[in-house]
Amino acid sequence: MNKSYRTWLMLALLAAGGCKTGKKAMESETSSADRLIHKGKEQAEFYGSVQQADLEFDWFAARGKAEITDGRRNYQVSLNLRMQQGEVIWASVTAILGLEVARVLITPDSIRFFNRLERTYLSQDMAYLQEHIHPGISFALLESALTGNSPSYLMGGAGELWKTPTGYRLEGVGKLVDYLLRFNGNYRVSEILIREKAGSGNFRVDYDQFENRDGNWIPRSVRFASTAEKENLKIHLSYDTFVLNEPQRFPFTIPERYKRIQ
Repeated sequence: MNKSYRTWLMLALLAAGGCKTGKKAMESETSSADRLIHKGKEQAEFYGSVQQADLEFDWFAARGKAEITDGRRNYQVSLNLRMQQGEVIWASVTAILGLEVARVLITPDSIRFFNRLERTYLSQDMAYLQEHIHPGISFALLESALTGNSPSYLMGGAGELWKTPTGYRLEGVGKLVDYLLRFNGNYRVSEILIREKAGSGNFRVDYDQFENRDGNWIPRSVRFASTAEKENLKIHLSYDTFVLNEPQRFPFTIPERYKRIQ
């Protein structure tokens, strides 16, 4: 996958951006003010509070702007994001003058994507993303990251839970990746960091702002970063508008004569 195509795919996938990632981000995290929470009532209360704080929705739609840095240049686009929980993630990327440049449709086991600038398209299973983007990426992680929810498949592991001056920190080790999750005082995720165990690739999400909408804390600013094989893609997404629990359409038709990317 060439670098240009990877940039557009990551943008349509993540609608996001980031800050520096690296191996040190998961080392020397503990300070004298942190306290390890052992299994018991306090730990159970934490997980219950996180579950209660997660955004509950059947449908989610948002529009916003994305600032992109791919190591060669910086540019801005608009993004239209739509989701049906557990079923579909759909996104359309628009450049200057309202010209759509890319569109993606993701289900739990597949991804379809086309790039109007290069007149190409991709149709693969989820394993393709794990091979070409990051082994820690999954439909559940993307859905959680885009809505600021806790990634459930990481929450159920045997990670260490720490109480910190600003909230909580959960660290764990998986088969292919290590992970670190930070939570603010409202039990909402403030940072997700996933690092490859066999390589130098990292995937990171940071949340700058949350808006309280009818008791639901929704992220207004999301920063993603992906580093792999000396590439460093950063995209900062700012949501301008939200719509909750209104049924959405997910139009996706690959234009004729587009070339398939393998």
